[in-house]
Amino acid sequence: MERADRTRAREPDGGVEEADRVAPPGEQDDDRPALRQKPGRADPLEHRLRCLGHRPSLRREAPYPRGPMMSPTRIVHPTAVLAPRALLPGDPGRALLLAQYLMADPKMFNHNRGLWGYTGRAADGEPLTIMSHGLGGPSAVAVLDELADLGLRTAVRIGTCSALEHGPAPGDLLAVTHAIPRDGTSAALGAHAPLEPDAVILAALREEADAAGIVLSSDLFHAPEEPHPDIDGAVAVDLSTAAVFAAAQQRSVRIGCVLLVRERGRDGSDALDAPAVEAGGERLGNAGFAALLAAGV
Repeated sequence: MERADRTRAREPDGGVEEADRVAPPGEQDDDRPALRQKPGRADPLEHRLRCLGHRPSLRREAPYPRGPMMSPTRIVHPTAVLAPRALLPGDPGRALLLAQYLMADPKMFNHNRGLWGYTGRAADGEPLTIMSHGLGGPSAVAVLDELADLGLRTAVRIGTCSALEHGPAPGDLLAVTHAIPRDGTSAALGAHAPLEPDAVILAALREEADAAGIVLSSDLFHAPEEPHPDIDGAVAVDLSTAAVFAAAQQRSVRIGCVLLVRERGRDGSDALDAPAVEAGGERLGNAGFAALLAAGV
């Protein structure tokens, strides 16, 4: 037979509520009774937590301002405001390194799909975004396209390349004068002729880099047949620059590129070690930021 007694529970607003406590059949008098929820009342557990001072957390709105002209994005999920200017490394680790190196109080801008991005205050006091675009043309174009949707206007790709035999030495910075599209993403975008960067950005990168020249963008760093050094005049191979240039031109984003030569030749024997790559990453950041300043952004 059920046993019921009356208890009094204090409401969060200081009022008092009566609640029926009902013991299950066969329960002894010293057993703790179970709380029976009255129709239309809050959940008993939620009510108890409220009595203890707990308040359910409110769902926070995304900090990135959304407006009627802003397109939804699939890959970039902003958690901070995007600056109109950006540095675009491929490596998320380099994005983190440069955010700490070039920014005051950097905030995470994106971490979706492991593509780390940060926005902070640069040395000139203006906001700067550093956003990794991943490996290869498809990822790079997807990121740049969505950043353009979110308001990006000027960017410098800062990545690495593999120099051909006659190209610059490992550790050198290469300002890209043209990008030859030999990758599938560039072809899908309709790019077949060499692509040029923004002239002002290129001029500034020439001042910061050790060399300037043409990069051939391929889907593989080491294709089965490496292009002959004299064909198209390329001095280095990378995976993304042509596709980034093609996408930027279609989206009216001012673009440039400076690359760290990570290795030279097919066998990889003449290559930088990890500390040299990290030091080169800082040089890339300095060169890219100087070019953004020269571009007036």
